[in-house]
Amino acid sequence: MSRMSQRKTITTSNNLTMDLRDKKSITHYATPNFTILTENQLNTLQVFQHIWSEGDKYHKLSTQYYQDPTYWWIIARFNNKPTEAHLTIGDTVYIPVPFERIVSYYRG
Repeated sequence: MSRMSQRKTITTSNNLTMDLRDKKSITHYATPNFTILTENQLNTLQVFQHIWSEGDKYHKLSTQYYQDPTYWWIIARFNNKPTEAHLTIGDTVYIPVPFERIVSYYRG
């Protein structure tokens, strides 16, 4: 299941905007409300530290720690850094494990 499947959407079909983009409509996804983990939940996790360096990508860390690149968003969300552009070389990135537990916390 896509992490976007539960989000509210709005469809734009303004003729001027659509003509400029050569589209009939555009679907916009609402910004999600992120779950803030409780202290009890945080205490059940082990957290690895990774120093962000040149060439690092969330999907590479997700592959390394979760064996699946599609769970990059867990690392981004846990660090409150939605994209790699929010990180600079030398930043500490925290990677929560076990995988099944952190996914269950975020997916509810």
